[in-house]
Amino acid sequence: MELLLTHPERYSYLAKEPQKAIDWVRKGLHLQVTAGSLTGCFGELAMQAGWFWLERGAVVTIANDAHHVTGRCPCMSEAIAAITSRLSQRTASITCLENPLRITNGLPIVRAERGEYIAGVQ
Repeated sequence: MELLLTHPERYSYLAKEPQKAIDWVRKGLHLQVTAGSLTGCFGELAMQAGWFWLERGAVVTIANDAHHVTGRCPCMSEAIAAITSRLSQRTASITCLENPLRITNGLPIVRAERGEYIAGVQ
């Protein structure tokens, strides 16, 4: 069984000390960041934490967290564009497309190639 912590960037105690989540990732936890956090929809602190983890290879999947078409609507296109621009198309593909499909199909999760800081984690 693999554990996936959803929207950790929206927990202020983790967003203020993002290294705590890195320590958990080193122990096998996976992080899922909300697309809207990367585009600023949940404030500056959530955005900074989300990018901190994504840039270090700690995030394995991005979720839209859409509840309906108005209010909190999907913003995956914006997140994919931001990840592609800031990091790479490969990172966007792994976190936004490949890993969500892997999770749905019960396949092992893969990490984006920027995870060299996580010793021993593949």
